[in-house]
Amino acid sequence: MLNESCIREALAEWLMSNPNHKIRVFDELQIGECIADIISVTDCITGYEIKSDRDTYTRLNGQIKMYDKFCNFCYLVIGAKHIKSAGSKIPEHWGLILISKKENKLSIELLRKAQENKFAKLSNQLSLLWGNELSNITKRFQLSKQSMSKTQMKQKLLKSLIPNKLLLHICDQLFERDYTAHRIMTKKTY
Repeated sequence: MLNESCIREALAEWLMSNPNHKIRVFDELQIGECIADIISVTDCITGYEIKSDRDTYTRLNGQIKMYDKFCNFCYLVIGAKHIKSAGSKIPEHWGLILISKKENKLSIELLRKAQENKFAKLSNQLSLLWGNELSNITKRFQLSKQSMSKTQMKQKLLKSLIPNKLLLHICDQLFERDYTAHRIMTKKTY
């Protein structure tokens, strides 16, 4: 039986093992009313909810609602105990990853690839940014010469930038964040 800590560590290492892209992995990031187990940032935001062999699905429906509001792609990451039931517990656009132990080695299997989540909102994703990060984007596009509140900056960005461009700048700010108050794993790219 794998516990959440083992699954979390294996997932983070697996995510960062792809040499073809720059990635930042956030451990336990607040998204709305819940804490995402893992969020990865590339050119989009992907959320990973972990259900270890010791977990139940009790809170999953509420967690799905939050992940869907913030993440462009969503995955349920499971231990072997959940292999038969997990697929029916998540929406069709969610992906499914199995992490199990085989012959004393951890095995990671992509059971179902996530599809783009049409419910994610840029306004929610902007709320992940700190004030200085919102300011960085507004300054880059010279959207204001005066001081603005976080709410005003978010509204200005939503009105002024095309969605794909705004998402890339949100991801850039999250990727560059000095977030030493939380555990973060970042793959170095050269």
